[in-house]
Amino acid sequence: MTALSALAAIVILAIAVTAAVRRRAVAAATPAADEDRADAIRTARRELKAAKREHEAVLREVQRELGRAQGPRELGRLEDARCDRARIDATAARLAHLEATAPAAVARLTRTATDEQPAALRAT
Repeated sequence: MTALSALAAIVILAIAVTAAVRRRAVAAATPAADEDRADAIRTARRELKAAKREHEAVLREVQRELGRAQGPRELGRLEDARCDRARIDATAARLAHLEATAPAAVARLTRTATDEQPAALRAT
């Protein structure tokens, strides 16, 4: 079991190192404008993830409060919290626009490890 865990850790580390090396190689051959666009896409992705995490935390807190609430007047707070997705929607729209208008070089820069398929799974 321990050997399997160690092997899994080595494989994960190798994947991370390989992805970092690929990213650096692509970045070295990419114009500065494309790198700026790739940075904007990465930033938007991080902001979207943070916005979703914060939104879910707010929903959990409101649901906890509603569990403790006695009056029907409190029920409107959950609906308000669910509808308050302005930050998520704005960031998702900006990310979609950035990704849709990104040139191929930028797409290679912003590709994550989960976007890439192992060689054995690639279509031939």
